Amino acid sequence: MKKHHANKMLKTILKVVLAILLLIVIIPYIIPLSSEEQVLYHFENSYHFAIDETSIHYRVYEPNTELVLGKILLIHGLGGSTFSYDKNAPFLAQAGYLVITVDLPGFGYSSRYINQDHSQTARAAQLWQLLDKIDDNYSYNGSYPNSWHIGGHSMGGGTAVAMAYNRQDDVASVILIDGALFENNRSSTIATLPIISRIIQVLLEHVLIKPDRIESFLTSAYGQAPTDDQVLGYYTPLALNGTARSALALLKTANNIPEEQLTKLNLPVLAIWGENDSWVPIETTNKIKDLIPQTQIEVIEGAGHVPIETHEEAFNQILLQWLTNIFINY
Repeated sequence: MKKHHANKMLKTILKVVLAILLLIVIIPYIIPLSSEEQVLYHFENSYHFAIDETSIHYRVYEPNTELVLGKILLIHGLGGSTFSYDKNAPFLAQAGYLVITVDLPGFGYSSRYINQDHSQTARAAQLWQLLDKIDDNYSYNGSYPNSWHIGGHSMGGGTAVAMAYNRQDDVASVILIDGALFENNRSSTIATLPIISRIIQVLLEHVLIKPDRIESFLTSAYGQAPTDDQVLGYYTPLALNGTARSALALLKTANNIPEEQLTKLNLPVLAIWGENDSWVPIETTNKIKDLIPQTQIEVIEGAGHVPIETHEEAFNQILLQWLTNIFINY
């Protein structure tokens, strides 16, 4: 009798466990996810460039001088957009540079193509197509420089070095801003399993991409509390429909170029780092220096992972001095 009761209880427990597992599998697919939303224009200086199924949003800051001192492409980090450079691009344009800020596919106001290749090599190829188009549109009476300064923050630093590796003759210098150039092994193939990826997408859209979560994210990255405008600047594009769906492609395909390719960069490299960066620690610059010996390292005291926003005056002056020196020595 006791054995029969125990077997019955075991079967009940198994049924409950199976029911819970079934709910775990089914619920993520019951909760809806938004489809892609494309915003063609957002700012006065916004443009869109179509490459196959991808629309890339970028902003153009015209130089305020007749003599163009140089061309600069600025690439944001993970979760960022052209907003990330709102305190830097106008300053550089005022100093005489043509500045382009860009939203990588899946971010900002670029399209969220669910099968997008987010490898740095693929991104580099797309952005060179964009820059070639921009070069075709500007001449500046023969004063237009031939090569580009390519700058990237965090994840965007990996894009910058991939672009430089692909076409070194077209690059005047590389600017790494707390650059994430190396694989960190944080991702796992388990994240690409259908049920796991669906759970991640649901959590992103319905839990993580919320103003309070963005505020927490920025507090960690900045090393200080963000303003309401900064929270809104990140939240607004991330909240566009399709952001969560496109995250799966990022998990599957994102990767940096091999470290041995970095050793073949034969051009000026500037590494600007926040002293208190807890996301990509300042010790990373030692490895960059080992691989790219000509790298000049500048540390901004008191800054965290995003000095372009929290310590913009110090950052702008360091970068302008770097650009001026290259222009004089060109």
